[in-house]
Amino acid sequence: MDKIKECLKKCRLYNFNSRKGLKVLLNIPDNLDLENIRKEILPYYNFFYLRKPDKLKQKETPEERKDRYLSIEEPMDIYDYRPNDYSKDKYRMLININEKWFKKALKKINKLLSQSLIEKNKSNINYPISYLHSSLKKRSYTTNVSSHKSHKYLLAIDIQNFYPSISCKKVFNFFKYDLDLDNDIAEIYTTLCTCPLDDPSVGTFQYGIGQGLATSPILAFLSNYRMFEYINELALKNKIRMTVYVDDIVFSSDKPINQDFINSLFGIIKRNGLKIKKSKIKTFDSKQDKKVTGLCITKDGKIRVPRSKHEEIKVQYDYLSKKVLSIRNINDYFDFYNLFLKFKGNVQFVLLVEERATTKHINFINSYKDFFIYGVKKKFKNKVYTKENIDVDNYKKFLGRYEKLRKYIDSKKIIHYN
Repeated sequence: MDKIKECLKKCRLYNFNSRKGLKVLLNIPDNLDLENIRKEILPYYNFFYLRKPDKLKQKETPEERKDRYLSIEEPMDIYDYRPNDYSKDKYRMLININEKWFKKALKKINKLLSQSLIEKNKSNINYPISYLHSSLKKRSYTTNVSSHKSHKYLLAIDIQNFYPSISCKKVFNFFKYDLDLDNDIAEIYTTLCTCPLDDPSVGTFQYGIGQGLATSPILAFLSNYRMFEYINELALKNKIRMTVYVDDIVFSSDKPINQDFINSLFGIIKRNGLKIKKSKIKTFDSKQDKKVTGLCITKDGKIRVPRSKHEEIKVQYDYLSKKVLSIRNINDYFDFYNLFLKFKGNVQFVLLVEERATTKHINFINSYKDFFIYGVKKKFKNKVYTKENIDVDNYKKFLGRYEKLRKYIDSKKIIHYN
């Protein structure tokens, strides 16, 4: 606990109680009234609704799975209006901010808080809070999984509705007491970092940490750091390793994790006003492959992506290696390009996790990667690349690459990496 307090004292926000300085630091417009900041920023929120997977959905057939692998459209059911059958069980509400200065301000707060939790020493980065793997530079779900690969027994839990369960009061108390800020300054930061937990247009609503704000992951931890520190101390006493990745808490040990520890763990979380998602409690023993934050730890301690990801890559490669020969117009080109991006991302994901990938897949990417341009902004983010979804200048660039690809296909003997 003292370790985190010492880290926070190095944060630029610590004891920074100047209103004028705050406005300069976060580039808040001069005409924005800080006394009524909650009301002033309310129009800056956009609300989206993401349908949660249907738990009762029938198992996919091989053909349905193949179609999904080859689909270039976003598979998510996302709405920019509140669905008629909306409920918190069926949908997750996402927040987007449509004001530039506000977006940048939240990114700045997130950066300052995150940087205070790491120690830089020349080219090395030290992590005083060794169990935290979210919101910190060079830490991710992969480092989270790696921390447990040498242990035989594992327990994974998920905090239910973690963000919405964190009240504005908790966030305010963090800014006031842990960053030593005056009431009015702490209130401003709390207002900026919390948002409506329901669409204001539909009636009454509460404020809290929202899904989609840049500060949410780091504040979710810092608002509850005393709880996490207490659990970690308890784990260490029991010779158990703990890691935290947003709302996922993982424990591993060389011995079975005893029931007394689990009971204490559940009690601590409950006393802090949070709940464990019972359907997400998973235990693994030494004879099992262990699933942690979307990855697998094999029985011999190696980290692997799920088998389904390798299957997806194979299906995409088989399709693309044939599809490239039949590109005859710009629409074919864009269809190939959209799936090629998906395939390339999957191969890079495998390389990141397993540090290995099939040679033919890498060779295929290298053979065709220069026939496209990357990083082009789309007019509609949730739509694929088409002539209509990019600006005229970028379309001309794509057209030039398409012509080169056509010449390559016509003049070269295409090599298949089988």
